[in-house]
Amino acid sequence: MKEQITTADKIGYLKRKLDDKD
Repeated sequence: MKEQITTADKIGYLKRKLDDKD
């Protein structure tokens, strides 16, 4: 299985992680 991670996906993931941090 090949995982395709785009830059937007990475940014969205990081943003979500930061948003999760409260």
